[in-house]
Amino acid sequence: NSTSHHDPAVNTQLKELALEQGTTQQKLIAEGLNLIFTKYGRPTIA
Repeated sequence: NSTSHHDPAVNTQLKELALEQGTTQQKLIAEGLNLIFTKYGRPTIA
């Protein structure tokens, strides 16, 4: 488990994006993590 704290605007934008894309916030976060892992040569495991 991990938690993060960021500007409330990030939460708002993430919620909006999830609704627009028909997905969940968790799936979008996993996608973002996998992009970071790929960038740094790590396996995509999120």
